[in-house]
Amino acid sequence: MVPPERSEAATSGAGDQSGPASAGPSDVREVAEPAVDAEPGVLDTPDSGSERRRLRDKLATAAIGTVKTVDKIRRSVLESEEPDASGRWSPEHRRKLLRYVYERDGRRCGVCGAETRIDAAHVEHIVPKIFAFFDISKAGKAVQGTRYKSLLHKLDNLQASHTYCNKNKGNTSDVTRWRHPTMPPLAVALAEDLAEFRVPQEPVTGH
Repeated sequence: MVPPERSEAATSGAGDQSGPASAGPSDVREVAEPAVDAEPGVLDTPDSGSERRRLRDKLATAAIGTVKTVDKIRRSVLESEEPDASGRWSPEHRRKLLRYVYERDGRRCGVCGAETRIDAAHVEHIVPKIFAFFDISKAGKAVQGTRYKSLLHKLDNLQASHTYCNKNKGNTSDVTRWRHPTMPPLAVALAEDLAEFRVPQEPVTGH
């Protein structure tokens, strides 16, 4: 027969599972393992955010450089084909030129500054071809001379324009009518000292 004291001790020891002795191996492992969400061997330190920003900036700079390089190659290809003796390009090449200057100028007519459809636009020379070499008078008129040399068939001297605007502009000597003041300025000619002649000369915002 078991003494009453031993029976109570055995019963109390079997039923009490909340003490320190009850912690099993799984409980110990749960406490010991750190909660790390980063990749193995990578810790999220205070510098990791700035490092990610630096990487993002490098990628953005590389992307911009790639776009500029592609554009430079595209311009070179487009400018490599000169018009024939009559001053015209082949229809296919003319369409490529039109598409480039049309997109470059935000799908706007370079003469009036208004939006236009590409199927209603023409490729137009900003500096009229008669002013291959010219000077600028005090009145802001182009006059025959040798100070400036037009870029002629280069892309910076080409723009898209409405048919009406193209005909209305004609061979005007008024440099303020060569390109609308709200359009992005372009270097359309070079001086004898290689200084750029840009139009519009004083661009404004809005139109």
